[in-house]
Amino acid sequence: MIPEVESKPIVLDRELLQIAPDGQVTIHCHISCSPGLLVRIWKTTYIYPNNSSNRIPLAHAENISIAPIWTPTPDSGLFGFTLIFGGLPRDCTSFDLIEEIKNDSFPFSVYGIERTKTDVYKIWI
Repeated sequence: MIPEVESKPIVLDRELLQIAPDGQVTIHCHISCSPGLLVRIWKTTYIYPNNSSNRIPLAHAENISIAPIWTPTPDSGLFGFTLIFGGLPRDCTSFDLIEEIKNDSFPFSVYGIERTKTDVYKIWI
């Protein structure tokens, strides 16, 4: 069965962005492509400040579709997409990015991302 694909997804949760008193976190993600690679992000993707038990939900995803829809990538090179979350607590110095998936064997996680003054990050998956 061929998965359903979408080429230019834009998912925006305006309420989540408006309630972020401490700004927002922007994460630019890059994936090495291979022929036939399809990607997606789950709405259950969070950032976890290392000094807190709270999690901050995904508020916006650009250039990647939300599961169950798939986004095709080029056959080679890098594919980029952007994730936006609400703001981190002021005293946060690092955080983890975790895609929580129950029935998928390929979630991604990045641990120990050091906080910057701009709260804009680049990661390679």
